[in-house]
Amino acid sequence: MDKFVHLHLHTEYSAGDSIVRINELMDEAKALGMDALAITDHGTMGGVHKFWSAAREHGIKPIIGCELYVKDDKTRTHLTVLAKNKNGYLSLVKAVNLANSRGLEDRDIFELKDVIVLSGCMSGKIPRLILGNEIEKAREVARAYKERFGEDFYIELMRTGLKEQIALNETLVDIAKSLNIKTVATNDVHFLKKEDALTHGLFVSMNRNMKWDGNVAYGSDHYYLKSAGEMRKLFEDLPQSVENTNEISEKCEEYDLFVDIKLPFSSDRDCETLKEKIGNVSDDRKKRLDRELKLIESKNFCRYFLTVSEIIDYAQKAGILIGPGRGSSVSSLVAYLLGITTIDPLKHDLIFERFLNESRTEDPDIDIDVEDNARDDLILGLAQKYGTNNLAQVGSYGTLGSKAVIRFTGKSLGVNERVIEDLAWRVSGYDSIGKAIVENQEFRRISKSDEVKALVSYALKLEGLIHHKTIHAAGIVLSDGDLTNLIPMTFDGKRWITEFDMESLADLGITKIDLLGLKTLTNIKETLGGKAKREDLMNIPIDDERIYEILKSGNTSGIFQLESASASALTKKLAPENFNDIIALLSLNRPGPIYSGIADEYIRRRHGGAVMKDEFGLDKILGETYGMIIYQEQIMKIAMEIANFSESQADLFRKAISKKDPAIMRDLKEKFVNGAISKGYSENMALKLFDSISNFASYGFNKSHSVAYAYITAWTAYLKATMPANFMVSLMNSNISDPAKLSIYKKELERLHVKVLPPDINESRALFYSEGKNVRTGFAAIKGIGINLGRMIEEERIRGKFENFLDFLSRMKKKVNSKSLEILILSGAFDSTDPNRKYLIDNMEGLIDLSEGGLKMIQQQLFGSEERKALPPIENYPDYSPSEKIKLQRQYVDLLFDLEGDDFEKVMERGHGRVAFQIFERDGLIFATDGKNELPFSYERPLREGEMYEGEFVVKNGNVILSRLISSSNETYIYLKDPSEIDSYISRISDMKDHRLIFKISNFYIILEDKTFKEEEG
Repeated sequence: MDKFVHLHLHTEYSAGDSIVRINELMDEAKALGMDALAITDHGTMGGVHKFWSAAREHGIKPIIGCELYVKDDKTRTHLTVLAKNKNGYLSLVKAVNLANSRGLEDRDIFELKDVIVLSGCMSGKIPRLILGNEIEKAREVARAYKERFGEDFYIELMRTGLKEQIALNETLVDIAKSLNIKTVATNDVHFLKKEDALTHGLFVSMNRNMKWDGNVAYGSDHYYLKSAGEMRKLFEDLPQSVENTNEISEKCEEYDLFVDIKLPFSSDRDCETLKEKIGNVSDDRKKRLDRELKLIESKNFCRYFLTVSEIIDYAQKAGILIGPGRGSSVSSLVAYLLGITTIDPLKHDLIFERFLNESRTEDPDIDIDVEDNARDDLILGLAQKYGTNNLAQVGSYGTLGSKAVIRFTGKSLGVNERVIEDLAWRVSGYDSIGKAIVENQEFRRISKSDEVKALVSYALKLEGLIHHKTIHAAGIVLSDGDLTNLIPMTFDGKRWITEFDMESLADLGITKIDLLGLKTLTNIKETLGGKAKREDLMNIPIDDERIYEILKSGNTSGIFQLESASASALTKKLAPENFNDIIALLSLNRPGPIYSGIADEYIRRRHGGAVMKDEFGLDKILGETYGMIIYQEQIMKIAMEIANFSESQADLFRKAISKKDPAIMRDLKEKFVNGAISKGYSENMALKLFDSISNFASYGFNKSHSVAYAYITAWTAYLKATMPANFMVSLMNSNISDPAKLSIYKKELERLHVKVLPPDINESRALFYSEGKNVRTGFAAIKGIGINLGRMIEEERIRGKFENFLDFLSRMKKKVNSKSLEILILSGAFDSTDPNRKYLIDNMEGLIDLSEGGLKMIQQQLFGSEERKALPPIENYPDYSPSEKIKLQRQYVDLLFDLEGDDFEKVMERGHGRVAFQIFERDGLIFATDGKNELPFSYERPLREGEMYEGEFVVKNGNVILSRLISSSNETYIYLKDPSEIDSYISRISDMKDHRLIFKISNFYIILEDKTFKEEEG
């Protein structure tokens, strides 16, 4: 069979431009009998590792390349470059990094080594010159490339159905012949099959935020993975151009992508340095320390521990708060003695082998919690310390989830927004659109309707595709050398970001260190005055009675890990009395233990319920958890003490039994039973114990992590008990753009007898702050104001308080626009100086003119303008009614202040009521909150998260149900029995600015917007 190799191919990593998924690509290539394939994504090598891995798995030779962007005057031209070997791969990596930092020029291309260069598509430099009728200039460029790359430079020919290509190819062939340059046929692949062309066309429009015109992208449906036969037929007049694809493939060696990236703590005696840093320890710790050090040294992990320790030392010197530790690293005595963690593992009986043991092959995983406001500062500081090119943040890729793809697709197809939101609502909570179709009968019915059939069909094809590049929430890569020579990256102006994602880096053996921004650490630090250090936190008394009084009450809003309704309920039931109770609580506060009944059984035993007789002699191991296996470490201890497993065998046992793999379980069962028999247990007893462990294993939690986070839980409870206003202020500032959270925290402050004061132009700061026994609302909590304008107001006020609105205008006129002024007025910020809000709104233009010298007013008086010549007197000027003030204020400050109406508790008591509420999504489910309570929510029409609504609720069968939606921030809903009633409402409308009325009559919605009717079926 004649062969052909695709050498110009874009995968989904050419984000927004290709719909080729790598695994599907390999399946199709294999089906077409292809044994080699290239990847040449647009300006990126992000998909190279996954392409390389998948190709090798499918028995296909991977050819690594990239379609580079090269600067040419004010434009960019394209150039197809393929790596011949590993040296060429690294040369290409360096070029991509240059392109992503400062841009590539011709001289950079000429410095590439061990690469094959193709002249590119129609956007290549040579084709562009030809299309611009600069033939001789194109010839000179081709000659220059030929002189530099010799037999490794080819003229690229495409026949993808475009008329311009006919004359272009003739000239390209002519230049190739005149300069003795070989030609090569490519097909610029952007989708797999010809029938995918329309889907690709929609995808390209979607990513350009354009309505799709129904046509294919780039003027052709030929950009698919054509077979060798199709390509040979297409170029039957130029057969050598097809044959040359095989020649190029032969020139490209097969090689791996592994690179040697060492951590920056460079020393020939890392392990000696590690021991010196730890110093001498007491005899009771020496045996454990020696065991840990021996394993760390044998695994060559000394440098890793030193580097992590150095990062934490740097952070502390920089005044950045670091958490006590997290995950299984808390079980390491070495980590504790180095200051990586602040929790003594011996005090809490933690097992080192849960973290590291002989059987572990991958790098240790020490995650570092950092106050979230300072995480970027820490990363930039580390980049300065180790070198900008020696540190990179780990890149990630955002994909089109089910809701997002429905919204994007629907918008490009021009589908009604209400219909789009309804579909997005219906797929919430499902893993995929396909799952929703199978499991949701109503969604399945709707998806077949004429209105949305095409939308759902296209969305199914596009779901899960890469949509954009982003940054991993935690990971960084550190090196003792220049990373730009080793892995492909992008540069954001301050730091490098890897193009390989977390999985690719791990597969290539590149060490990742996680720095996780933890909002709670910021809250703790701010509560303590902004200068708290780790040692200050460890000095907080975790046995203080006030901690446990708060937890027993179930008032856990703001308490770390216990804020959700389910966590609050569980905390109240457990009623913690000591620190060990908090450790257990965090381990139980997960879906598995809660829904399986294990949490309830633990609580029953905790409060004196009968405990089953210990048949196995496990009192020492399970005594603290009332005979129940709550922690993974307990499984390991049982395996070691009862079945005679080694520490590393015990950890393997813990992992395997949790996964419940039948084949592995059989082998483990035999080893466990034999080990138990050797320790004096009967076979029957050993089998019974194994089954008991199996039942609990999947619910066991990492005790090391629970211990670390239990400290943070206790600290937040202590601060809430002792410094409630400061603590809640920090929480509100951390969630200043989340109205639902702000409302919950406001209610909590009221419960604590702390009043939240409204915004005030002379008292408010950019953020919330404690004002005596009260809390003052910050400007940034007002929609449309933001923290920057808030700080500018603060700074100006240093010169003196604002006397009134006019004084504010004259001093802030260059920093504030009319919309911001309107927002500040309606939010009540000027009530202390100018209480008549309506006067300020109605006369804003005149007041602005007056603050600027009254020039417009003088002109009107001089030239006899019919417009108002002077401002009306403020005396007796009608202000908004109280209800109007509240309604207008809600647009900008949501639930921060007391609202008229009921809450869900009153609705439950009375059976009905009108409630102001918001909705939010959590774990795929929709909830409504009145600021104090939350409940599961559904409605016939989709509602937006974060928006303020008012509705009539009723109680049916014990459930609180929304019966009528009354209003939102920019809509009012009116329910009618007779269409003729509409006229009486319209006659009372004076202003429809930024608002609309929605009349519901039976199953129809009639919308009045800008005084124009729109009729929609409901």
